[in-house]
Amino acid sequence: MKRNSTFWQAFRGILALLSLAGILAYALWPRLTGTEIPASAWSADATSTPSSTEAEAAPTFGDTIHTLLAEISAQEKTDALILSELRSGVYTAEEPLLLDDPYGCSPLTALAVFTTEEPARVSIRVHGKTSDADITNDFPALETEHLIPIYGLYADFLNTVTLTVTTEGGQKTETTVSIQTDATDPNTIENIIIQTEIHSAAQMSPGLNFLFSQKLAFDAHGDIRWTNSTWVTPSATLYNYEDGTYVNSYGSYPEGDVLLFERNFLGKFLRVWYSPYGVHHDIAQGENGNLLVTGSHGSAVQDLVYELDADTGEIVHSLDLKMVLPRSSERLNAALQAETILSKDWKMSSADWFHLNAIVWDGGDVLLSGRHSSAVVRMAWPSGEIKWILASPFGWPTMFQKYLLTPVEGQSDFEWPYWQHAPMLLPDQDNNPDTTDLLLFDNGCARFGEKDVRQKLLTGDLNAIQSYSRLVQYRINEKEHTIEQIWQYGKERGEELYTVRCGDADYLPNGNRLGFFHVENDSTENPSTHAVMSEVNASGSLIWEALLTAENGVLPAYRGERLPIYHDCDQDLHLGQPTQVLIPDTVLKANGVTLP
Repeated sequence: MKRNSTFWQAFRGILALLSLAGILAYALWPRLTGTEIPASAWSADATSTPSSTEAEAAPTFGDTIHTLLAEISAQEKTDALILSELRSGVYTAEEPLLLDDPYGCSPLTALAVFTTEEPARVSIRVHGKTSDADITNDFPALETEHLIPIYGLYADFLNTVTLTVTTEGGQKTETTVSIQTDATDPNTIENIIIQTEIHSAAQMSPGLNFLFSQKLAFDAHGDIRWTNSTWVTPSATLYNYEDGTYVNSYGSYPEGDVLLFERNFLGKFLRVWYSPYGVHHDIAQGENGNLLVTGSHGSAVQDLVYELDADTGEIVHSLDLKMVLPRSSERLNAALQAETILSKDWKMSSADWFHLNAIVWDGGDVLLSGRHSSAVVRMAWPSGEIKWILASPFGWPTMFQKYLLTPVEGQSDFEWPYWQHAPMLLPDQDNNPDTTDLLLFDNGCARFGEKDVRQKLLTGDLNAIQSYSRLVQYRINEKEHTIEQIWQYGKERGEELYTVRCGDADYLPNGNRLGFFHVENDSTENPSTHAVMSEVNASGSLIWEALLTAENGVLPAYRGERLPIYHDCDQDLHLGQPTQVLIPDTVLKANGVTLP
C-alpha cells in the first residue's frame, strides 16, 4: 500500500530534491540555455569549410572536454547527496525517497532510496498501461542499504511502481508509489511517431526495442519507456556492454577526435575514453572486455578497425583494411556503374571503397561487414589474416578468390547478399562443430554481381531489376569452405521493405528473428523515409511489427534491437565511485585540460 510520509522524512526529501536540482542546474546550464557544444561543431566535414569568423567562434575539443568534466563533477556531487540521504536512516521500505531522473539526462527513470533493519532483497514492478506492458526485475543480493533504479516510466504520466522487499526469513513488505513524469521534448527524439501491431503476443520475445539513431527504447505497444539524448553522436551504440551498461560516442564522424562513454541507464558516466580515429557505424566488445571500433584514418574513409583497451584507454591494435583487402577492383567499379545507370544517390565514392558497417568479435577472429564491397570477411585479429569471404564471386582479384565460399550444390533459392548490414553469429543450430550459422540483413541493392542483373543494367532493362531486402541465415562449413542458405524473410514483401541503406537483423532468445528495415523514396525535393521493425518466427510468420515515422515525414534511422533494460549491474550502480576518465595525458595537455 502507499503510505504518507512523516514530516521529518518529507522535510529531508524536499531538501534533497532542492539540492539535487541545484547541482543539475549548474551542470546542465549549457544544455538548458541552448549553448551545449554540438558534436557537429567540431567533427570532420569534408563538404564545408567554415568562414574565419565561424572558425573563431567554433568550440574546441578542449571546450568539449571541460563541459563533460563539469557534468561528471556534478554527477559525483549528486552521488554524495544521495549516499548522505541513504545513510541518514530516515527512508524505509514503506516510505522510500524517490528521485526522478537523478542525473538530469534520462527523464523516464527514477531512483528509490531506503534502508532496512535486516538484510533484504528487492523486486520491482513498473506497471504498464496494460498488464502485458509491466517491467519487472529482481535484485537478489541481501542488503540493508538499497539504491533501486526505476526504468521504464511513461512520459507525461502518473506512473505506478511497486517495490517488494523480502528478508532472508521470508518477511515481505510491499509498497506502491506514484511517480509523475513530464512530457518528452519531441525534438530530443526527432519527433518520432511509433505505431505497432501485435499478431501473436504469446510468441513475442520479451524486452524493449532500442533504436540507434534516436537513443530511446519503446515497448510492444509503441510507448517510449527510456530515452537519453545527451552526449551522443549517431549512430554507433553498444547497448549490451559488460553486464548491462552501454557505450556510445560523441564527436567526429567518421574520423577525428572523439570521446566514448560507458554509462548506465540512469545516465551516470562510468568510463570515458578517447580516440583520434573517430567512430562511425559500430562498437563491439571482445571476451577480454576491450572495444573494437569502426574508424577512419588517411585519404580513404570507413576502412579502419581499432581496439581500445577498456581498462587503460590505450589503443592497442589497429588494422587498415586496404592493406589486407583489395582497395579497388572490378567489383567496386561495377557498383559505381550501377549507381550511375540507375540514376541513384547511394552515397558511394572511391574513397569509401569498403564502408565498414559492422564488427563481430569471435574469439581470436573478427567478422567485418563491408557495404560497398558487399562482403562479410572473417579474419584473424589483429593480424588481418583472411579465413574466408562471404560474397558473390564476381570481380574479385585472382589472389583473393581462394578465400571465397562456395555454395552447396542443389540450392534453388540461394542468393548472395549485397550491401549487407549487421551480421550476427547464431547459437549452434546443427550440432556440427565444423559449421557456423550467420544471420545478416541483406539490403539487396542492385545485386550488381549477378549475371542477369548486369545484363539488364547494360541493356537498359531497368524495370526488370527486382528490388527487395531480406533477413537471411547462412550456414558456413569452415572445414569444407562451403555456404548454404538456411532461411530468409522479406523477399516476399518486395519493395514494401526495400532498404537501400541501413538495416538490422537479430536472433532473439526465443528463436524469433527481428528485422529493421529503413525505407526511403528517391525524391530529393520531397524526401520521405520511415522504418519498419518486424518480428517473425522460424517459419516466417509475422509475430509483431512496428511502423516508425516522423512528424515531418523524414525519419533518420539506422538499426534497432530487442533487449532487456534491467541487467545484473543494476544491483550496484557505482554511486560514490569516481568516473574513470581514461583520456591520455597528452591529449588533455594539448587541449588545455587538467584533471582535478
